[in-house]
Amino acid sequence: MWDAGISAKHLTEEDIGFGISPKINAASRMSHPEDAVAVLRSKTDLEAQTSVDHIMELNKQRKKLVAQTTKAAYKKLEKRTIGNVIVVGSPDWKAGILGLIASKLVEKYHVPAFVWSEENGEVKGSCRTYNGVHLVELMQSADPKTFLQYGGHAEAAGFSCVKNEIHFMQERLDTACTSIAMNTEKAEPTTTKIDAEITLDDVNYRTYTDISQLAPFGVGNAKPLFIVKNVIPISVDQFGKTKEHLDIRFKNKLGKEVRAIAFFKTPDDYQHIPTTENPFDTIGYVEHSVFMGHQEVRLHIVDILPVKK
Repeated sequence: MWDAGISAKHLTEEDIGFGISPKINAASRMSHPEDAVAVLRSKTDLEAQTSVDHIMELNKQRKKLVAQTTKAAYKKLEKRTIGNVIVVGSPDWKAGILGLIASKLVEKYHVPAFVWSEENGEVKGSCRTYNGVHLVELMQSADPKTFLQYGGHAEAAGFSCVKNEIHFMQERLDTACTSIAMNTEKAEPTTTKIDAEITLDDVNYRTYTDISQLAPFGVGNAKPLFIVKNVIPISVDQFGKTKEHLDIRFKNKLGKEVRAIAFFKTPDDYQHIPTTENPFDTIGYVEHSVFMGHQEVRLHIVDILPVKK
């Protein structure tokens, strides 16, 4: 399906959200929404394949540009002291990917991120939140001169401002963060709610099928989150074309290999750095992956914690 290695027979909400939707969105981010509509309106297999090939190429370009722009953003932030928020941008960054860059920055720096570019002499940008900071309320609380327009919702929003005002946005948003009630006392970090403790033996197809009775998962119906305590892996590796994903392997009591993965993560991204030398606790959810015909039940890592003594 969509030349993405997705099985129509085993299609899930995650396949749609993370496998298909980004490719549809790539059309508007890199070219024109009509390119995605053309796929859905195709009347023959040849038309469909031609349109899909075009979308897949746009998605490759999108991935490459996001990687390049994210690297440029990291470089700009290297010598900065990160405060309550991040404001970063460049006149030549592509507007369609700014929200994706903001999400990357939030993951790395754990503060709300505002990312901007320039269009016809006006600054326009996207922002993403962290730790419950309501973006629209935050922008409302900033100095009125800061924005020409803004809108969106608590977790994702867009904004525009006069070109000269971008130089003051960082300071004004930092001030707003410390003045509004939700951040006056520096809200405690969001806690992760664990639904149950399981063992490596429970990471199997039966557990997955039991959980899938509660699907589809999403906002308002979160996927059950589990903790596997006091485990030592047999390997900790990276996989992917550029080794951008984390792959941890365990052995259960029956000697069967159990895989745990996390996309776009390294061992250093967690509260505890996983190694094959010491035990740790793993938080994640049980998932069933079908990619290029290969089926696998595994643990999708959310966090890794030190063992409590």
